[in-house]
Amino acid sequence: MEIDAEGIAGVQTTKVASKIFGWSDGDDSYILVNLTKSFEYSPDDIIKENTSENDVLLVINSKNSPGC
Repeated sequence: MEIDAEGIAGVQTTKVASKIFGWSDGDDSYILVNLTKSFEYSPDDIIKENTSENDVLLVINSKNSPGC
């Protein structure tokens, strides 16, 4: 799934979760991780500032994942 690279990570993460799962718990329930570069986005990050084309991103539901 493509996301808006111009967007803010927290907002885009919630949109992706809503599309995949049909719902979201809110902005603080999900985290966005860049698997290609091994880092977690801050909810306020602009995605394009730290992301290259074809980077693999992962959305994690932090309320259901121990240790997040």
